[in-house]
Amino acid sequence: VYRGVANADMVGKYFAVDYCSGQFWSVEEDDSNQWVIDEVSGTEGFGWSTFGHDVNGEMYVVNQQGGTVYHLIDEDCLNFEPSINIAIGANELAVDGALDMTTVSWYLDGNLIPDETGNVLNATEEGLYMVEFTSPEGCYGVSDELFFSPNSVYELTAPWDLRSFPNPSSDVLTLSVSGGTDVVDEVLLVNAIGKTVYSEFIGQAGTDIQHTIDVSAMAAGQYSLLIRSGKRYFDMQVTVSR
Repeated sequence: VYRGVANADMVGKYFAVDYCSGQFWSVEEDDSNQWVIDEVSGTEGFGWSTFGHDVNGEMYVVNQQGGTVYHLIDEDCLNFEPSINIAIGANELAVDGALDMTTVSWYLDGNLIPDETGNVLNATEEGLYMVEFTSPEGCYGVSDELFFSPNSVYELTAPWDLRSFPNPSSDVLTLSVSGGTDVVDEVLLVNAIGKTVYSEFIGQAGTDIQHTIDVSAMAAGQYSLLIRSGKRYFDMQVTVSR
């Protein structure tokens, strides 16, 4: 049974396949408590043996002939490539994208914000914000996480040339800041649940800074590397690997 979120029209359906012919079916109960069986593909060849799920409830099927694992996906979502960002206001966050959306959900530090289902969010707490949405076709999309602190100013274009390397990093991460005279006041690393795991005061003009961060003891995952200049923040995404 599909329990994922990426293909809304598949939720709650039982999927089966004939081992020999490769014919796939879906089975679901309708509003009158009758079971409805649909063919969901043509014959796909011999040797389909096993279904499985990942941690997000996405469904996979194995073909033992080729030893290949396939991802089951709604064909309406096959070429769905959502492009959505979060736009920043004074104390507001807004969905910034050209997609039609039937549902919107906001998250702070990985936790659903209750009753916030609009395109604009009044953000009152510091942390990592993210928005999830579904399209009219039932396809699922999600924005990148964005660190936000109320009453601060966030800019997408930094007044310096910024580089972080190596990325991913397992030992020492280097932040390179050059080509600007605005002062870099502080450098921070924020993890996926919004916790600041590293901060250091710099207090130096961004003409030529090579700042190293020891990430060897940090958990693997995605982090926001924040560069603060006064009340302005500039955000880079970095990965710690193991």
